[in-house]
Amino acid sequence: MKKLIRHILQEETSMFLPDRFIYNSMMESNDDIIKAYPKKKKLAIKFLESFKLEHWENKRYQMEYLATPKGTIIFMLTDAELSIQSEIYDVLTRIMDNPESLTYFINDYVRNRGLSLDYIYVTRSGGIGEIEDDDDRVIQNIQESTSKNPLKQYFFKIWDKEKKEGKIPMIGNLERLGLIEKQNEIIQYFAEYMGWDTNSKLEAIKMYLLNQTFTEDYITGMKDIPEGKITIKFTDIQVGEKPSTDTYFDESYIAGEFVVLDGSFLEPEVGETLHFSSGDIPMSDFLEYHDFKDAVSEIVEGFVDNILKTFGYKKGAVSYPYVDFNW
Repeated sequence: MKKLIRHILQEETSMFLPDRFIYNSMMESNDDIIKAYPKKKKLAIKFLESFKLEHWENKRYQMEYLATPKGTIIFMLTDAELSIQSEIYDVLTRIMDNPESLTYFINDYVRNRGLSLDYIYVTRSGGIGEIEDDDDRVIQNIQESTSKNPLKQYFFKIWDKEKKEGKIPMIGNLERLGLIEKQNEIIQYFAEYMGWDTNSKLEAIKMYLLNQTFTEDYITGMKDIPEGKITIKFTDIQVGEKPSTDTYFDESYIAGEFVVLDGSFLEPEVGETLHFSSGDIPMSDFLEYHDFKDAVSEIVEGFVDNILKTFGYKKGAVSYPYVDFNW
């Protein structure tokens, strides 16, 4: 298989990467790198897709892989490290050229193929190995799993399209589509598409929130603030299904914390745009500071409410989870 990989590398990269491309990349300014990223990303994806990588896992050793159909491991994920087969890593380095772009691309690529992102280091490895008998395939090939199921095929195509457009895949308004009776089935398709091994809606929502970065495009409550913008990342989420043994909760719940990576709003009194984040809040007054944090937390909780609704929960119903998130 290594010879095959080398052959593919020689054939594909000679086609993908003419010398002028590599030379011009080295001469780019930061602005040029930003502009060139979409093109380089497409090139990198085209290269990786040629291997038809499949998602595997070993539950005993808590490891995940992306491997070729014949079992050669290209990406290996442990609890602290993502290892990449050295020849593949070298080609991706040539394509992306910029270390920050490379790291961003790798994170984005493995996340979109179902691997979790709870690792610290990305390393280049000379030989990762092969899929073994105690490894399990996580998700079927999309073409295999959807060809005999029109409903599944329909939603997989929608989610593929959303990903290609740089959007976060979402279930959407099933009531508007007249598919509310198929809701539980579609939720299971969504979990499969995202690579989640769970039958719990709350666990699926937890994984959905933890593995994405959300902006005001999704947190629509920010529109109630003049020129409000925000980018957040959930850092810790706990969920509990009713009945709960938790002393503090006698109902289902979803709770946790998030950080604000970046945000801004227009201060009407002074006509100035104020910027804020978890490390920088533009309020000197103690009460004003906490009121602002509480207001942002409520907006984020409203966003989580909307996600719960897309997963079939009805506001006001006995089964509706208690929601509590803190900045």
